[in-house]
Parts: sequence; C-alpha cells; structure tokens
Amino acid sequence: MSLFIDSLGVIIIIPVLPNLLGFYHTDYVMMALGLTLYSLFAIFSAPLLGALSDRYGRKPVLLISVFTSFLSSLIIGFGNTVLIYIIGRIINGVAAGNMSTIASILTDISKDPKERTNNFALFGMIFGLGFIIGPALGSRLLQWGVRAPFFVSAGICLVNMLFILR
Repeated sequence: MSLFIDSLGVIIIIPVLPNLLGFYHTDYVMMALGLTLYSLFAIFSAPLLGALSDRYGRKPVLLISVFTSFLSSLIIGFGNTVLIYIIGRIINGVAAGNMSTIASILTDISKDPKERTNNFALFGMIFGLGFIIGPALGSRLLQWGVRAPFFVSAGICLVNMLFILR
C-alpha cells in the first residue's frame, strides 16, 4: 500500500509541469533544472538512505523519506517562484529513498528466492499502477489550479505516513 501511495504521490505532478511554465513565467530550462536536480540528489541519497535503513531500521528511514516528500509538495504548492520550485525538488531528492527502502523491505520479508521474485513482480505491478492512475488524477486536479496536484500529493504523503506509522 505504501508503494502505491508513494508512486501515486510522485507521478501525480507530471501533468502539471507544462502548466508551471506560465505560472512561474519561466522556460523549459528552469523546469528541467528542477527535475535534474531532483534526480542528481536522489542518485546520491538513495544509497545513503539504504545504508541508514540497514543500521537504524526500515521504518524510520521510510518515514523520514515520505515526510520530506510531504514537505517538498507543500513548499512547491505554496511557492510562487521557480526558485521555490527548484528548492522543493532538491528537498525531495535529498531524501528520495522511498522506493529503495520499500524494495529492501520486500527482500527482508521474502522467505526464499521464489517469494522474492513474486514480491518484486508485485512491486513492479503496483508501481506501474501508480504510473497509470497518477497522471490521470493529476490532470483532473488541474481544473482547480496548478497548485492542487501538489497539495493532493502532500495529502497522499500524509496518508502514507499514517500507513507507515501503523
């Protein structure tokens, strides 16, 4: 459930990106910079968060990671400038270990290689489902403005945190 909620919360903003060009009065380069910086920070943070989850446990690291996604969505949702958008994307990238931590959990709970294979097939299916539903939901939310998908994404992260805490 956490994986589906997480993938949905991340992908829901994809249809919004072209609309942010006019909202921020910027060009594609600045929007691409936000996406690039997210990816750059995620490349370095995911292994670090994986090591931290090995040492301190999966649940606390996953909770922190989802919480930073929550903060990032709120920052971008309330922000009025492309700089705030970029800062929000960096914050999200700094703790982008949700997927790798969930993959580690699936490995931990697998009793044998066959179950591990089944768990990762389920991982791919659930992630794919988020990729299908997320853009459709994000584009529907645009009727309430470009900020709406970010606030819904923050709400989705909040629900995810409650699932993780439970």
